[in-house]
Amino acid sequence: MILAVLFPVAQAMGWLLAPHFLTWPPLLKALLQSAVVVTLMTYLLMPLATRLAGNWLKQ
Repeated sequence: MILAVLFPVAQAMGWLLAPHFLTWPPLLKALLQSAVVVTLMTYLLMPLATRLAGNWLKQ
């Protein structure tokens, strides 16, 4: 379930952030992308996914 949420979010962040940070060093871009993805996953997306799949997870 984590991969089903994580992969699209990570890909979307890379696609959305790339045009804005073309001149940034690769390490700094990776740090920013990781920070955004981890924050979204921890506080927004995984709690939502867990709630939506609650019945399935309890079986």
